[in-house]
Amino acid sequence: MDNYAASFSLVVISCIMCIAIMYIYGHDKYFQDVQMMLGFPPPMFFQICWRFVSPSIIFFILVFTVVQYKPISYNDYVYPSWAITLGILMALSSVICIPVYAIWKICMSEGSTFWERVKNANKPSKDWGPSLLEHRTDRYATVGSPSYEFNLEIQQLNPDKEREKEQLPTENIEHNFTIQGSNGSARTQEPNV
Repeated sequence: MDNYAASFSLVVISCIMCIAIMYIYGHDKYFQDVQMMLGFPPPMFFQICWRFVSPSIIFFILVFTVVQYKPISYNDYVYPSWAITLGILMALSSVICIPVYAIWKICMSEGSTFWERVKNANKPSKDWGPSLLEHRTDRYATVGSPSYEFNLEIQQLNPDKEREKEQLPTENIEHNFTIQGSNGSARTQEPNV
């Protein structure tokens, strides 16, 4: 079961993910997203790895897995064809949802030609982008109207932190910490604050 569930489907999914992000979504957009999240552009080494090295290696592993495939056996026992078919179907069960959803999305998209439908299926929704309004600038800005019209919820990152600051007393409080050792010994330590 491990031969079918853990190897082939993960390689196929990672190959589809590399191709979808780098070549369908676009490497330029992806690098801009990373720059927006990190505050600086990704180094050239990572850009080359993400664009060329990783997809090539994953595609090579996929091809090598298919070429080197032989039906599994246990010592001299060769499993029947129905068991092998069941294993292959189990491996495909986690992968088949990707093309099925892609076909469904293309069929439901607007457009008179196939390529118009594909283009419209690949457009992000109007509320796509960073959740914080301060990051919704430039290409992440909502076209034509402010983002509050799309019912984006604005929340503080740590609302409890503000409450804790209000509840802390302002006077100095001394604490003694008892440290329990693994051999049963205990010692008291005063903080150096």
